[in-house]
Amino acid sequence: MEVDNSRQSSMLRVSNIGLILGALLLLYFVVSPAPENLNRSAWLTAGVMSLMAVWWATEAVPLTITSLMPVILIPALEIATLKETTSAYASPVMFLLIGGLMIGVILQKWNLHKRLSLYAIRCVGTNPAMIVFGIVMTTATLSMWINNTSAIIMMIPIALSISEVVVGKNHSNHAFTTCIILGVAYAANLGGVGTIIGSPPNAIFVAYLEDTTGTTISFVGWMMIAVPLMLILLAATLFVLTKIVFRFDLPPQENFKEYVEQQLAEMGLISTAEKRAICLFVALALGWVFRPLLQQIPGLGFLTDTHIPLIIAIAAFIIPSGERDGQDTALLDWKSANAIPWDVLFLLGGGLCLAYMASSTGLAVWLGSLLLEYVQVSALGVTFMVVLLSITLTSFISNTATVTTMLPVLAGVSAAAGMDPEQLLIPLTITASCAFLLPASTTTNILAYSTGKISIAQMVRAGSLLSVLSVLLVSPFLYFVIPLVLG
Repeated sequence: MEVDNSRQSSMLRVSNIGLILGALLLLYFVVSPAPENLNRSAWLTAGVMSLMAVWWATEAVPLTITSLMPVILIPALEIATLKETTSAYASPVMFLLIGGLMIGVILQKWNLHKRLSLYAIRCVGTNPAMIVFGIVMTTATLSMWINNTSAIIMMIPIALSISEVVVGKNHSNHAFTTCIILGVAYAANLGGVGTIIGSPPNAIFVAYLEDTTGTTISFVGWMMIAVPLMLILLAATLFVLTKIVFRFDLPPQENFKEYVEQQLAEMGLISTAEKRAICLFVALALGWVFRPLLQQIPGLGFLTDTHIPLIIAIAAFIIPSGERDGQDTALLDWKSANAIPWDVLFLLGGGLCLAYMASSTGLAVWLGSLLLEYVQVSALGVTFMVVLLSITLTSFISNTATVTTMLPVLAGVSAAAGMDPEQLLIPLTITASCAFLLPASTTTNILAYSTGKISIAQMVRAGSLLSVLSVLLVSPFLYFVIPLVLG
């Protein structure tokens, strides 16, 4: 109890310092003149960025509230009009995310995630290392399509139950338990890399790139880059956890097969609602894959990646669940849909607004030119530096804050260096989800740590090695693959 109180007191002290420091930084930019080669609007935008970066990093106020600060500060400082400022909060990618989150709710509402997880885990056999592999891959797959936090909340109870079955009731300090809990946390982070809707930074980047350069990255195009890298990082994670840091030697677990069959038996036969939910999910995936063909059909030329999940979500409110208990008339109702994490949408809007202002005022290009005056390396070297910077920042502040703050800066660097912006912005975005080091890095890490089955020291041991591996794996992979996929 004393430790918790001390930690809360320390966090409160940091928040108070951040509150004052952020305000003072903004005040400095307001009262001081802009540099000769930078306009006043760009200088004031830097002040707003400084305030928000400090408040996001220290959580001086709730992250959502910080995300709303541009709505007040941008017009107040006469950087842009209210209409120009708030347009970022209604970006098409916002509605893409809303549709995706609602489809994730359908999976949760009908407990489909648990059934699919059990089916997947049953396929891996009884070898303990393969059991860890099964639950890690299942978590990552879920996290590709639903919020990372929701994915780990679903999977942690399953992981703890499996650990008890494999190791026994005294499983708290066993290496297998550490592997499976950390594996679920890291898989939830990495799974979010796989799709545009998997993690807010992905959506922020895609919207920013389209708005500032006119370059559109399709849902499938993103997956062609991100999914292979996600699988590489998951393989590295499994190897580090099970073969290097937390090795364990356990015989095949025949009782595990009985456990899975018992859980499936308790769930009963797959329901009509579950079947219909699966059909909607398949329709969603096919819609994204075959969108270019669908656009050739007369009347469907308007179709974009944003429309598809919205159409599926609206259909879910209309299609009957088929259940006979009379409690649910449709696959999705507003009470369930209203449970989506709305705060994520505010974070997305605030991040996009900040990034747009940095680009439109010329701040991004100015910062990029300034950095290149001091850093003279090759394009591959710049990519390594971006990945290292992103992984370092995301170890201490949220991935959304990392990407939002650095997008305009690195866009300026790419412009000054004569590189395509996606060559630096995609590495930044993807590695912002490589938060392995500390519990505070992401909500998923906090939830894993809160189980009491892992220590901070254990997370640091595994996380530090994975962070180094990520830099070495991600940098060359993206440097060569991005031009191949995007041209």
